Amino acid sequence: MARNMITGIETQKMQEYTQEQIDRAEHMGIAIPADVKEQIFEYANLVGEEEKVRTLVRNLADAVNRSDEDRVEELLDDAQMDIQDLPDPTIGKLELRDYGYTAEDMVPLRKAAALDYHRMGSKIYCLGSDGSKGEYASKEKGHIKAVRITFLIFCFYFINSVSYTF
Repeated sequence: MARNMITGIETQKMQEYTQEQIDRAEHMGIAIPADVKEQIFEYANLVGEEEKVRTLVRNLADAVNRSDEDRVEELLDDAQMDIQDLPDPTIGKLELRDYGYTAEDMVPLRKAAALDYHRMGSKIYCLGSDGSKGEYASKEKGHIKAVRITFLIFCFYFINSVSYTF
């Protein structure tokens, strides 16, 4: 439930920025197809970097303007690869910024990915809604490895970006 309390200001800013970039291209008479726009917005939300979004939109607009469908597909495939290179491609840094975590020393994970990385031996950290940080604690119970989180409300899970290169 606490997750719904995140304001989403950073996500809104990125959505607006992305729309501005698309509007600029369309103002020059370049009609970017709706499915391409959708992929641009997904990329923007997960990658969360204005420069990368600006570059993607410019390159896509150029390819669309030249009717180069192969180049459009190549650019979208590259963007998808950037997303897949994230340790958890279902969550982006914008969600962390919306939550109030702005340090660049961690990359976000959802619970399932955090469990997977933890099982592989990576140190996983939890940022509580009160700003506190804690490390995952696990305990062997028979053949089942149980993971205990010390924060009760809502947390983001992180893997140290130093130990994960993307």
